[in-house]
Amino acid sequence: MSIAANQAGRAELDQQATARLIEVGRDTAIFHLIIGKSYLAHQEYDRAIDELQHAARINLELPFVHYFLGTVYRRRNDFEAAKQEFLKDAAIEPDVPYDYDQLGATCYALDQIPEAERYFKEALRLDAGLGTSHYGLAKIYKQQAKYLEALKALHAAGTIDPQSASVHYLRGQVLFAMGRRAEAKPEFDEAARLKQAVRDELERKITGQHPSDPQLAREDHQ
Repeated sequence: MSIAANQAGRAELDQQATARLIEVGRDTAIFHLIIGKSYLAHQEYDRAIDELQHAARINLELPFVHYFLGTVYRRRNDFEAAKQEFLKDAAIEPDVPYDYDQLGATCYALDQIPEAERYFKEALRLDAGLGTSHYGLAKIYKQQAKYLEALKALHAAGTIDPQSASVHYLRGQVLFAMGRRAEAKPEFDEAARLKQAVRDELERKITGQHPSDPQLAREDHQ
């Protein structure tokens, strides 16, 4: 209710729901997990760590506590700490594909490529619809010059998320490396277009106007 009220711009209801959450939650593990997730969403990482570690001290077996701790550490580029937290969460719930997806990405950042590939494959065994794991495998295969395997993984990732600039850009790189430059160029162009669309949308949200609005056009030339 608090989240919905916040998104609806109803500050008073948001405050009421939050107050009730605190009243009901008290010092339970799930309460500190929820608060930690809230701090994580607002990029208040130190507070998020404090709350999530508090939740873990109360209940070491609470699902997703270690997952969100791993997420915080990964965002802070503390990849070794992130890996340990994702492993703890996977030990609690071994059938959750997101842990293995994150372990794959974290191991890739640590240059632990065989482990990364194994974790991405395990994530996809549990959920073939995880585009990020397909993309992760594609990066590994490109690095290993296994270009056909990379294209296959990118096809799967692009089917799941056709608007991903990263997928188009990586496909362009793979095709370029294969000497298929005529096919690579449209991929690079589409990646650039999608990135620009994201920037335009961000500008629209900030200014409240579309980038092509006459007023913005005038301001750009002043």
